[in-house]
Amino acid sequence: MKKVINFRYPFYCFLALLFGAVVAKSLYGGVIESLILVIFSLVFISIVAICYKKFIPFIMVVIFFFAGNGLFFLGLNSYFSKSFEGDCSIVGRVCDTSFVKEDYYSNVIIENVTINGESTKNIKLFISGKSDVEVGDIIAFESEVENISLFTLGNFNSSFYRNNIGYSSSIQASDIVITKGQLNIDESFRLKVKDALFSSMSEDNAYIAYAVLFGDKSMIDDEITQVYRSSGIIHVLTVSGLHISFIVGVLMLFMKLFKANKFVSMIVMSIILLCYCYLCAFSPSVVRASIMAIILCLAKISNRPYDGLNSLAIAGFIIVLARPLSVVDIGFLMSFFCVMSILLLEKPFSRLLSKIMPNKIAQLIAVSVSAQIGILPFVSSFFSNFNFLSVFANLIVIPIFSFVFPLLFVMAFLVAIFPFISPIFVIFNFFFNLIFAIASFFASSSLQVPLKPFSLSLSAFIVIFLFVLSSFFVVKPLYRLLVAGIVSLGLALSIILPNVDFNTFTSMSFVNSYNGPMIVLTSKNGDSLYYGDDYYYQTFSELDKKFSVDYYLADSLSSSDCEKWKDYGAKLLLSSIVDESDECQLQVKEEAISVGSFTLSFYEQMYTIEYDDLKVLIACNAKNSSFSLINFSEYDIIYLGDNVLNEKVSPIAITNSQKDFSSYSFDSYGNFGLYGKDLMLRRLD
Repeated sequence: MKKVINFRYPFYCFLALLFGAVVAKSLYGGVIESLILVIFSLVFISIVAICYKKFIPFIMVVIFFFAGNGLFFLGLNSYFSKSFEGDCSIVGRVCDTSFVKEDYYSNVIIENVTINGESTKNIKLFISGKSDVEVGDIIAFESEVENISLFTLGNFNSSFYRNNIGYSSSIQASDIVITKGQLNIDESFRLKVKDALFSSMSEDNAYIAYAVLFGDKSMIDDEITQVYRSSGIIHVLTVSGLHISFIVGVLMLFMKLFKANKFVSMIVMSIILLCYCYLCAFSPSVVRASIMAIILCLAKISNRPYDGLNSLAIAGFIIVLARPLSVVDIGFLMSFFCVMSILLLEKPFSRLLSKIMPNKIAQLIAVSVSAQIGILPFVSSFFSNFNFLSVFANLIVIPIFSFVFPLLFVMAFLVAIFPFISPIFVIFNFFFNLIFAIASFFASSSLQVPLKPFSLSLSAFIVIFLFVLSSFFVVKPLYRLLVAGIVSLGLALSIILPNVDFNTFTSMSFVNSYNGPMIVLTSKNGDSLYYGDDYYYQTFSELDKKFSVDYYLADSLSSSDCEKWKDYGAKLLLSSIVDESDECQLQVKEEAISVGSFTLSFYEQMYTIEYDDLKVLIACNAKNSSFSLINFSEYDIIYLGDNVLNEKVSPIAITNSQKDFSSYSFDSYGNFGLYGKDLMLRRLD
């Protein structure tokens, strides 16, 4: 009997490991949907294992699923950073990662850090004023340090994790003692290439070329990044399998020219790829692609068949063993599932498309479509739109890029050795201008749809659907159609159910931010009102994904800010200080006004909000003298926020004892939950 699915132990075990880690993260953040999905998955897999008598694969999958749970908590606990109180004596070395130096400020990361003589994790440092700090310098200063959180609103801060950042701090430039140091080998190489790029190319193109070579996109202008993102070609700025395949192609060409045998070619290629990983700071996508390329070379040398899925899994295991929390790093997950989707779907799509177009074009489109499907769940979590023309944008850009990148890569190494030939970089201005023009054309398309973050169950059904469509699922057409129908039903339910409002309780959520306190009030009817910073749009965007915020309450708001908030989906903007000519704002005065489920009034920098059976007072910015006006017994909750009565404290909620708050809990996210008969009160850090 033919196998329905050819069980590849490395691949399916690693998939179970990933699933276990992602589920652990979701359960850790209080997403009950994950528990339901796990139960459903275990029941389904158990039935299949019993029917086909595949007990060993079933046991292996279950073991690696729970290993993924353990891996998540192991990685989380191992990243713990000790807390330091008051001003600390800090010494560290400035590295070139995300190094930004302007006339009036600098943003740097310092490594090899000691705080009060103790070795600690890296520090993300903001320097006010003009600074003489350069990469490689040893700096010493005294300042407070704040522990960073690996999770903000449930989202994993991958850049902190990859760069081993445990703290943030700020200091005046005049308060730093600088000792000149030396550059590391990789820093020296990158800086030589960077100087050469900037000496011959426009600033924007130099930043793009640097990102294309080393994966550091931090210096690219936000508007340019958005154009690449909206057109669907943002992946060319992230060093990944596309770039590694071009590098391997160039190396193979050189090996043939020098008539090197397979063994020598493999050794040379492995060394160069490992060096390139080092230059790219061992980015997960670069490491994954390099390991797969090395495994491919080993397969050719040993005359054994190359299995892409197993190769992908082996690369994944190596990465997560080195960095356990890579299992929830969206960059790693995008890289993994993009390749997996190509391996599963490229061949069937190519066969289908080759019936109506030339094979080469069919293959290019198949690869592009497969990749887009694989990364869709992750794109939805931080991109606002999906461009239906992105396939055609890639069809035009990738052939151009396949010529530009190998040439740029070779020239970068030559310029590092022979700096006098750096003017040759000027020719790349034309190509990057051309790529940007193409990206701008497709980014302006109206064929774009806004994406909301996919639920875990929807993402899981998409992965299952990939297997059903692929040639790895070996069943009769009728059975394939039946299974596809069942999976499609699961997909439909996963899309519909999250949009059905099942909210039957009142909630009040507290969010800490470097820019100040924020809260979100949600009524039984599902209306949400946000109070917080009138300029921190990114935090609002993240909150809106969780709460679908309807109303925004600010202490002041300008007309230009009003338009930005509209873009983030706020249906109505409320403010105590307004530009009356702007129709999108509504002034909250002492007399009460009603919006949705909320009744609001404003007096002495304090807001009174009534909704459902709750009366809330927000007094974050009230003057000390105003507190004498508060009748505490009148309110169910009084939200004081930070810096209350000139004391720096965490956000405080004072609750009336008449309300039945039956239990409370904390978790490692920093979330505080207070639950009662008809009220859920929670804090998100």
